Amino acid sequence: MYSPGYLLKKWREEKHYKQEQIFDGICSKSMYSKYEHGTQIPSRYTFEALCERLGKEYHLYAHTIVDSNHEYFELKYEIRECLINRDYEKGAVLLAEIEKLKLKEKICRQFILFIKTLIEAKGNYKHPNFLSNMNFALSLTAPKFEERLLQFSLYSFDEINILVNIALAYAAIGDAPKAIAIFYHIKEYFDNVPMDAKCKGYFYPIICYNLSKYLGLEHRYNEALEICDLGIKCCIEYDKLYIFAEIIYNKSYVQYELGYEDLALQTLRKSYYISLATGNELMTNHILARLEKNHGLNISNVISV
Repeated sequence: MYSPGYLLKKWREEKHYKQEQIFDGICSKSMYSKYEHGTQIPSRYTFEALCERLGKEYHLYAHTIVDSNHEYFELKYEIRECLINRDYEKGAVLLAEIEKLKLKEKICRQFILFIKTLIEAKGNYKHPNFLSNMNFALSLTAPKFEERLLQFSLYSFDEINILVNIALAYAAIGDAPKAIAIFYHIKEYFDNVPMDAKCKGYFYPIICYNLSKYLGLEHRYNEALEICDLGIKCCIEYDKLYIFAEIIYNKSYVQYELGYEDLALQTLRKSYYISLATGNELMTNHILARLEKNHGLNISNVISV
């Protein structure tokens, strides 16, 4: 069985990264050097973040770490599921269990602050301190973020999630150009950094959905259309349907704004049937409202054509 340090060094050298690009903000240079030389074993929290910065799915290599806090990772997974389902009450209960573990590593403190902010906001990106808390959470492992926007940087999955929420917060307070700049930064990251398919397949559709949405709202329709097509291709390639209908809906919106009303209607119908098939009731009702507003159609018109 390969050691964690062997894997980190192997992956880093294969991708021609400098050590600083991997450990920056996560651990010290001397500690990371010990990891690669095998004289020190990283904690599971640290190894997970380092793996993710190298574009690797951590769970495939978790067996290389013997000393692990399994309870933390089980709770972390459950909390993520709660947030996906918008079950903030249960998420708060699980977060309290994590806080009882009194973990001091900043990787863990970052996750706790990130999740606590999401739970308190309950989907309201204008919630007091939401943006400042997200910025602080990111700074724990990725300081000088403004500089990172202008250069090549590596991110863990939690860092990417925080970045997405920072962008959404800027959009919510009316700074769409700032949100778009951050989403483009993340998109270019996934375009240029080699990583396991599952990593890209999870994040890329989300980025394409949000980027196309705010480009469209800023009347940058041709850019938005291009991003929609990338998102649709990614959803199909990686078999990700959780946001498929939403991206197709964005494409319909852009087509309509560009004056292609017949094409927009065809695309909107596709979005309707996908949302219906996947049980996305909220999106289905949203599409029906758009059909009536833009095209004067009701549900019977949609089904009959």
